[in-house]
Amino acid sequence: LQNGFEWDDNSFSANNFRHPYQGAQYFGVARGNGYDFYESAMWAFLGSTLFEYMGEAHHPSYNDLINTAVGGIGLGEPLFHLQNMVLDNTATGSGRVWREIGGLLVLPLRGFNRLVTGEAFEVHQNPVNRLPEHVQSEMTIGTRTIGNERLWEADTTKVYISFDVTVGDPFSSVDKPYDWFSFGAQLTFNNKPHGVARLQSRGVLGAVDVHKTDEAHHVLSAVQMFDYIDNEAYTFGGQSVAALFSSKFWKGERFHATTGLGLIGIILGATQSDYFNISGREYDYGPGVGYTFNAAFGWKGHNIVRLAHTGFLVHSMNGNNADHYNNLSRLRVCLLYTSPSPRDFKY
Repeated sequence: LQNGFEWDDNSFSANNFRHPYQGAQYFGVARGNGYDFYESAMWAFLGSTLFEYMGEAHHPSYNDLINTAVGGIGLGEPLFHLQNMVLDNTATGSGRVWREIGGLLVLPLRGFNRLVTGEAFEVHQNPVNRLPEHVQSEMTIGTRTIGNERLWEADTTKVYISFDVTVGDPFSSVDKPYDWFSFGAQLTFNNKPHGVARLQSRGVLGAVDVHKTDEAHHVLSAVQMFDYIDNEAYTFGGQSVAALFSSKFWKGERFHATTGLGLIGIILGATQSDYFNISGREYDYGPGVGYTFNAAFGWKGHNIVRLAHTGFLVHSMNGNNADHYNNLSRLRVCLLYTSPSPRDFKY
């Protein structure tokens, strides 16, 4: 208590993955016991503070408090909703057992809480809006290669599995936080230091309609962002908020396009440094700013081309005396043929 807060020297994954995941457990248990989003956020902060002072040998640290509490909210709310989609309080028999096991894997501490309270065995009503009207998910299995200049000469090819889901619609009315959100994870085999190469979430905190016509819709949203990327080529972890201007355009029932342009305020960012610093870490901590742009062009309800770019500037407050510029670009093209039956499609 007398020492106060400091910056710790834990590994990148410990501070930017395990601590937010721990905070998600505090948050998720509170949500499961009937607390709303903002009340559960207080539990994440209280749980983080208690652990910092009473649960570990290190002195309490700024980065742990922020990552556990703020990251726990950004990670915990999507996992809470995804867990609700897996669970079914009206189910019985083996179906109920498998759903409870699946829910336990999504958010373990809340799943354990259901066992302790007996909720896992009771047949009762499901939460309102357990199954949202708009859900889009995809799973990708492929290979990832890192190389300098000539990728075909690299020996770093590794298999990965990626899962992404979007719940809700950014262009629908927002009544409460995370009425729409996106969540993504990537597991890469033999990735260093562990298989979790990416964990990200984006959730709306509030939104207002800017303009709407018969062929366009524009929305301004406040968004919470959680980022953990450590795939041997790109290292970044951050707790951020953003102002996002989203637009949707359509022409008849066939063509559609969506765009998003956002300004990002980084509460706390961690990014890899070229040098070990006096703290004993090989990454630096600090606040920062950023921007993001994304666009998608589709035909008959399917996105054919998707592109995105995000740029971050992190000013180091602890570690090396440096400003870090990080940029990440993505381009995806999907050729989809739709047969006469809407249930049958081929890539």
